[in-house]
Amino acid sequence: MKKTILGCFLFLAGMLSTALLLSGSMSSELTINGQFSFWKTLSAYGLIPAFYFFVIVAAIGGIVAIIGLIDKK
Repeated sequence: MKKTILGCFLFLAGMLSTALLLSGSMSSELTINGQFSFWKTLSAYGLIPAFYFFVIVAAIGGIVAIIGLIDKK
């Protein structure tokens, strides 16, 4: 039960942080050929490592939550 709750909170934290990064990058006025690009905006501000970190945190949280569901004590 504890693993499931921990995994759910890690997954939630990772996904919310990723969503905030993506929405913040799309609100920028930086465009490429007249179109918005979240990837170029993230790289312009040096946020690619943070994006990867948050995605990895979400993935680890999902794995821990699934292991917590499967684990039978």
